[in-house]
Amino acid sequence: MKQIIIQKGTKDTRADYVHRYIKTLDDDKEYIIEIKKCISVRRVAQNRIMWLWFQQLVDWYLEHYGLQKPPEFFKYYYQGLFLGYKVIETAGKPVEKLVGTSEIGIKEFAKFLEKVKLSIESDDDYQGLVLKDPDLMRYAIYGDKL
Repeated sequence: MKQIIIQKGTKDTRADYVHRYIKTLDDDKEYIIEIKKCISVRRVAQNRIMWLWFQQLVDWYLEHYGLQKPPEFFKYYYQGLFLGYKVIETAGKPVEKLVGTSEIGIKEFAKFLEKVKLSIESDDDYQGLVLKDPDLMRYAIYGDKL
């Protein structure tokens, strides 16, 4: 199986690239073409750290307050706090919707993670909680600039 990555560009530019590639294929063979959004390794690392921290908050709440909160509770809370809302139109009416982490770029995600970390570490409710900070964290925030 051959995988080709089409870089960012206009739809016409990308379509021209795909068209040129398809013209090189054998006429006598059948092909399956699958188009997927490219997900960078860094974004995967960022997601892992985010969910690791939110799971730590779940455990913290259960241990210290006896409350069972799902990790999504914390995700939505910090999304609202640091990413905010956008207005979309649903059934002809404007509705506020959380800006999702998949809607922001890698740099914005890194800033989001930094804000979450600083917020948790400076919150008196979480005194004594030390967020896990694996080597992956530096990569998720700073990328290749270690």
